[in-house]
Amino acid sequence: MSLWRRPTVLLLLVMLTLGLTGWVAVAKAPMPGDLWLAQRTQSVPGLNTLAAAVNWAGDLRWMPAVAFVAWWMWRARSGGWRRVAILGLVLLLLQSGSQILKGAVDSPRPSAADGIVVDRLRGDSGFPSGHVYGDVLTYGALAILAPRALPPVPTAALRVVAMAVILTAGWARVYVGAHWPSDVLGGYLWGALAVTAFEAATSVLLDSRRGAAGARMSPDTPRAIDESIDREADVRIQPSPSVEDSEA
Repeated sequence: MSLWRRPTVLLLLVMLTLGLTGWVAVAKAPMPGDLWLAQRTQSVPGLNTLAAAVNWAGDLRWMPAVAFVAWWMWRARSGGWRRVAILGLVLLLLQSGSQILKGAVDSPRPSAADGIVVDRLRGDSGFPSGHVYGDVLTYGALAILAPRALPPVPTAALRVVAMAVILTAGWARVYVGAHWPSDVLGGYLWGALAVTAFEAATSVLLDSRRGAAGARMSPDTPRAIDESIDREADVRIQPSPSVEDSEA
């Protein structure tokens, strides 16, 4: 669902996001229910490897993003690579959003004193979760771009992986003691707004007739052009009236 095309839904998301952010900025974590939910999450044993794998996918999320954009720029038609490069810059700029918010809200992360198992100490603030925000934005952006550059099967595979990382990112951050559940919720909400902004930029840059033609993969021919060629061919092969028919 393209939230930027649905003003009412987008407005509700903005209000919810700003409301939670303002509450955390004033009250500071842990928020009501944070401690209970974090302890329940950590009470399930044997999932350290899975949590580490999900967090690793978040740590290295820039790698598939850079590889995808670079490959698309290389394969794009002449001039189209510039639009793809601009989208890459938009994605990079949006990534900084979580750090700006962390500095503004300045809410503490979990600690052992709170009764939470913490895998390692972290110096920055907790709200919103930068991992969750970045995963929603980066893997969400790849899911948006995939059908414009890849065949259906690779697109489906990429989207499944992206969704798996996004859905498990919040749990993994709480499981290792890196964030409170409210931090994670903030990461999902702000990440949703960021990926909505990226989707809007993608539509502006690539969905116009000129942008779509320029950024399309060079081995593919647009369906509209194929149909136009077919229609022209049909016109050309129509038999001309015979002399007898014209005399009749």
